[in-house]
Amino acid sequence: PVIAVGDAPVDRAKVELQLYLFEQQDDGQIDVTTADSPTVEWISVLPDWKESKTEHLRATWLRPPFGAAETKAYGKRKYYGYVARLIYEGRVVDESASPPNLNRCLYYFTNVFPRR
Repeated sequence: PVIAVGDAPVDRAKVELQLYLFEQQDDGQIDVTTADSPTVEWISVLPDWKESKTEHLRATWLRPPFGAAETKAYGKRKYYGYVARLIYEGRVVDESASPPNLNRCLYYFTNVFPRR
């Protein structure tokens, strides 16, 4: 769930969700996924945090199996974790990661992203 704090109005046009998925390579290294970006959909219809302070969303990620050429280029991979960032008016207002310290990796894998 995405939960509003206080009674401040939320403009949904200013809300952005960034979702980064990570995979573990067969050599143990962690890398950003090579799969397509996940699809994110709000389960709550037109979320605005007025009726309730909590709105829900669902992210779907599909990792098609690698062919021989992709396996040679990227190695074998398996899901490792995620970092989700809630952005409001261009600023990070909340962040969640699993495993919990995975958010530290964003500094190494992404070149531009909002800071708190």
